Amino acid sequence: TIAGISDLASVRVGTVKGTSSEGDLIRRKLKFQSYDTLVDGLRALRAGRLDAFVYDKPLMSWAIRQGFASRLKVLDISIEPQSYAFALSPDSPLRKPLSIEMLHTIQGEEWNDARVRYLGEEPLNFR
Repeated sequence: TIAGISDLASVRVGTVKGTSSEGDLIRRKLKFQSYDTLVDGLRALRAGRLDAFVYDKPLMSWAIRQGFASRLKVLDISIEPQSYAFALSPDSPLRKPLSIEMLHTIQGEEWNDARVRYLGEEPLNFR
């Protein structure tokens, strides 16, 4: 059973080659097996060749829901939190309308429904 990051030192770990997850494991001096794709790694995990797989949580959650949900689950453990962003020049006329629309979208019911449908996460309550 894996309850935290420290448990990864004593189990067989996998990740996707060339990703930030691989870099995190290297920085922590953890042994791991690299896979070309997320699906290859999840197949190894399902087959029992790995005990844990470290990767981007939203992508892994989606992939597991697509074909591995009966045997695998994503633990609520983060090694390195990651944020996503849109890059716009400081003087872009899109900055303000994009920011307003993003805030409006993530506070709406459809956003919560999509999070649950694709990632299996509990709805957020901004109210």
